[in-house]
Amino acid sequence: MRHALPVTPSTPIRFLTYPSLGDMKEHVRAELLGHAISLRMGRPVVVETVPTYEALTRELEAGRVDLAWATAEQCAQFASRAWTVLRAVRFGRGYYHAALVCRASEPLTLERLRGKRAAWVTPHSVGGYLLIARRLERLGMPPSTVFSEEHFLGTYRKAVQAVISGEADVTSIPTSQPDESATHAYMGIVQVQLSSDERQLAPILFTEATPADGILLTHRLSREEAASLASIIQELSKDGTGLERLSAPFNAEGFVSSSAEQLLATPWPEKGADFLAVTLDEEERCRRLWSAMDRTLGRDVRGGEGRPLTDVVEPPIAERLLALTRLTRQTRAGGRVEFCLAEEGREHRYAAEVTLGAADSGQRWPEVALKVQDITESHTLEKHLYRLASFPLLHPSPMLELGMDGSLLYANPAAHEHFPDLAVRGRSHPVVEATLSRLRAPEAALPSTVHLEGRYWELTVLALTDAEILRVFAQDVTARKQMEDRLLLQDRLAALGTMTAGIAHELRNPLNFVTSFSEFSGELVQEVADELNLLESKLGSEHLTRLQKSLADLALNMRKVQEHGSRMESIIRSMLDHSRGGKGERQEHPLNALLSDSINLAYHGMRSRFPTLDTKLEQELDESAGMVDVVPQELSRVVVNLLDNACYSVSAKRRLRGADGFQPKIRVKTRGLGESVELRIYDNGLGIPLDVRDKLFTPFFTTKPAGEGTGLGLSLSHDIIVKGHGGSLRFESEEGSFTEFIITLPRRRA
Repeated sequence: MRHALPVTPSTPIRFLTYPSLGDMKEHVRAELLGHAISLRMGRPVVVETVPTYEALTRELEAGRVDLAWATAEQCAQFASRAWTVLRAVRFGRGYYHAALVCRASEPLTLERLRGKRAAWVTPHSVGGYLLIARRLERLGMPPSTVFSEEHFLGTYRKAVQAVISGEADVTSIPTSQPDESATHAYMGIVQVQLSSDERQLAPILFTEATPADGILLTHRLSREEAASLASIIQELSKDGTGLERLSAPFNAEGFVSSSAEQLLATPWPEKGADFLAVTLDEEERCRRLWSAMDRTLGRDVRGGEGRPLTDVVEPPIAERLLALTRLTRQTRAGGRVEFCLAEEGREHRYAAEVTLGAADSGQRWPEVALKVQDITESHTLEKHLYRLASFPLLHPSPMLELGMDGSLLYANPAAHEHFPDLAVRGRSHPVVEATLSRLRAPEAALPSTVHLEGRYWELTVLALTDAEILRVFAQDVTARKQMEDRLLLQDRLAALGTMTAGIAHELRNPLNFVTSFSEFSGELVQEVADELNLLESKLGSEHLTRLQKSLADLALNMRKVQEHGSRMESIIRSMLDHSRGGKGERQEHPLNALLSDSINLAYHGMRSRFPTLDTKLEQELDESAGMVDVVPQELSRVVVNLLDNACYSVSAKRRLRGADGFQPKIRVKTRGLGESVELRIYDNGLGIPLDVRDKLFTPFFTTKPAGEGTGLGLSLSHDIIVKGHGGSLRFESEEGSFTEFIITLPRRRA
């Protein structure tokens, strides 16, 4: 596969590694390896660790990867799309086995495996699951039927510790050879890092050999680039510059090509280390001299033995080296000095070390051993490492690391500046408490917000599972929070304006009753007054009867005035409750009673906004819903907003189908679910199109025409329910048929 864009020296090489690298130390080493390759290749190398094995497979299938550190299975799967596969060599082998192990104190056999508990690494781990699973299946013992429990713990260390601690009975680990001693030795290679003796484990079963994992050099590279990269990677651990430590992320001694095809490319020139070792006698002549190359330190050093050092290397460099040797002789202690030398237009950096030897009899000064080595590349990598290490110190936002129990392991200067009591309060600090609380929550991947001394801090928590460390980034989002509050107020005002129009319309009818009955009551009162004036002169029963009837009518009318006045009071109270905003206190309320007020408010708004919509809001309020701990105004806003959306949906569907072709239905339903309650709001309207469902809770996204919606209602409802009350808001829908929003709320505050 060719690049979509032309490849230039500045085009980065994309190097993906699979997620089992785990430890942050290994991530840094992987980046340094990429930087070392970049120095030699002359092109930037970007190293990325994918979140899952499936993600790496997708990237390889899409042809978006230049280099990929892949599992043995992925190497086999994508070998046809790669120029070559560089297999990792461990213990001198490019392949390995897997061993099923148990506790040595409780030895097991294949016949006794049934009903035992297994701890695996991941479903895609070759040595940590797949090899053993396939071996057992061929023996007629599928793991799913043999074991009573199977747990995937993510790392070899956790799987092995589960067996040693008794939480599981067996696990699978890689081994270079199918014997017990190799199995124990190989634990260190897979970085099990046990605190106890690995001899506590004993093998039960070994698998056949499988090729090792390795590095894919894909066809996205040119053939020449692949050849150069293969040469660089294979030579990194052999060139004497100390770069062998960079292969540590992959726990490999080296790499070997598994392809028999010879890459047709210009061979990458071998790079030997610029190295010079000299012993100097008391007259500062080179008694013995060794060099990896004929030319070093800017001169040809062949034939240098027996000559003064100033004749062998450039005089300015020689004087610096001799000054170091003289100081060593005087102080009787070794020393080191670094210096730079320009060669062929490029600046090289060298390190010189002097060691004092034993003095022969009759010698004034003992011999000294002088070693000079080119450290240009390692110095560049060191600077790169310092840049990585300086990130926490120079990062302007707080960053801290916690143990899984909340113990403070590290905090950068910004964390101590903004949270001065962090070290003192420890686990009781709000940031630490929020981190641990978020880790236990179902939506732990989402950021959480902490309010401290007038500032809002958004916490992002990353779990470094191998190291059992929580890395916490705190970002000051006070300005954003203030903006959200202003938007919330604007949305509330917009909703209030819509409701006010509906309420004004609804108030007109009861007010007409009040006016009419008040006038009629006034006439009756006048009639009673007239009758009373005649009462003294005309005491006939006819007058008394009319008087009694008028008084009864008056009493009835006044009751009607009071009834409609109460109705006006209820509407106005609901309106005011809704418009007060979300700053109320959380308190326990009966859910059904709260919903009745919200439904009443929404119903009046519906009759105003959709006067032709002839439907009722059906209610199925289960008494098992009971009490909930909420802010009443906030929950009311959510319910009214969802009911308003439901009314809009059924009204739009009715306009499309006509009054005779569609019977609108809106239903509110509650029920208790043990420690939580569920509220469902259903409508048989237009439904939600598939292409907008992922954006439904995004702020400012709306499907309504301009001027009819702000796009904030569902977003704010989601925040109120999920963040404000610890619940969940989801939906089920079928386009053209129905939509049902489901709200789940805890009965009590977490």
